[in-house]
Amino acid sequence: MVVTAGAQNATMRRADLSFKNVPINLDFSNYPILAMRSTLPVGGKGIGQGGAYTLDLVTKSGNINKAHVGELLSDNTNLIYYDIPSINAALGNGMVEANTFQIKVADIYNENLPTGQYTVYWIRTFKSIAEAKAFAEAEISAGN
Repeated sequence: MVVTAGAQNATMRRADLSFKNVPINLDFSNYPILAMRSTLPVGGKGIGQGGAYTLDLVTKSGNINKAHVGELLSDNTNLIYYDIPSINAALGNGMVEANTFQIKVADIYNENLPTGQYTVYWIRTFKSIAEAKAFAEAEISAGN
């Protein structure tokens, strides 16, 4: 999916990702890592860097509002991930119903996203960070 970022202000872009068909059920007890592979720049906020991408998750068991800057993969795409139970332990016990599911993609300097677009290859859950990285690298090796 190619996402076009709009102007956040004169020097920055923004293009949040939201799942609007809520509520959704997520099994963070068996799949505690939520990950996204994209072409978003890595490195945190600042010119010559990427951004900090914030997961906004609202559930009956608790909420999450946590940023991650991502890790560069072998093809220079970005793996952004969140270890849900380490952020909020209440969300690691069984199925979680989320009423808000959003990744805030904001505060990206225009220079860091010159085309104004980024690609999202997938967003999914995993059993571990190692599994997420291995899956991403396997996808890259397969040409995906």
